[in-house]
Amino acid sequence: QPIIDWTEAYLRANPIQKVEMNFQLDYFNSSSGRYLLELLSKLEIYGKASLIKINWFAEEDDELMIEKGHELKSLIKLPFEVITTVQ
Repeated sequence: QPIIDWTEAYLRANPIQKVEMNFQLDYFNSSSGRYLLELLSKLEIYGKASLIKINWFAEEDDELMIEKGHELKSLIKLPFEVITTVQ
């Protein structure tokens, strides 16, 4: 929640700043998914979509993280890239 609150305050104070968020998670559950979706929703509400970019990094053999990245991408209207990396 502190990250979501900070992000919202930052976007309210800096509505025209370019924001690039990088996510690289080792663990994902329903609770973390809920908070990530809330965070991304704040970016949609308070940010200008043309200035925001989301990068979701997942190891190429981590099917769950790749799938979750694509799920989140389908739920928001922001530039969102799922990037696979080699271990």
